[in-house]
Amino acid sequence: MKYLLSLLLLLVGCAGTTRGWLSSPPSIVPEVTSPVTSCSPMLGWLGGICTLSGMALLVITGGKMGWRPLVGGILFVILNYALALYASWFFLPVVIATGAISLAWAGKIVMDIYKEKTNGCNFK
Repeated sequence: MKYLLSLLLLLVGCAGTTRGWLSSPPSIVPEVTSPVTSCSPMLGWLGGICTLSGMALLVITGGKMGWRPLVGGILFVILNYALALYASWFFLPVVIATGAISLAWAGKIVMDIYKEKTNGCNFK
């Protein structure tokens, strides 16, 4: 029974840490009560399903297969928790780097178009 409860808690992921069983009805403005507020439900479900399939493969094959999905599922759950705690430290540099790369690539394309237009057309 305790394994089933552990599995259910693993499948819930970080969604169980922000709301309780007997919580008040949700308000329009969400309250920030803990640092774990920005969990990705996709990573939680993916980690739970991978862990569950890894455990099933370990049981079915007698321990020969299933270690990769089991370890991968646990890593997905840990990654989900780490992203929830350090989202501002992770997403801000990613957004800045993505914006800088996009601006550099757009500038290169504009310069290539400008060079092609000025070299290809002779208005004399």
